[in-house]
Amino acid sequence: MHAVLKETQIIIWDEAPMQHHYGPEAIDHTLKYLFKKKDEDIEDVPLFGGINVLFVSDFRQTLPVVPKGSRGQIVNASL
Repeated sequence: MHAVLKETQIIIWDEAPMQHHYGPEAIDHTLKYLFKKKDEDIEDVPLFGGINVLFVSDFRQTLPVVPKGSRGQIVNASL
């Protein structure tokens, strides 16, 4: 799988505004970990391991669902 990711030039993420911000953060952390060189600090690895990520959708759509969440909690959960 790591070899396939090395060949990847772009990740297209559809329906991005409806995702909780933890999703992209988790993918970013995972790709940074996978593409980190042996003695490199993880903060020095580019976003998403250097893979371009295109977030697409209608950004006027529904925000992420936060059960019984306040307006502030819902906005904080969004990208």
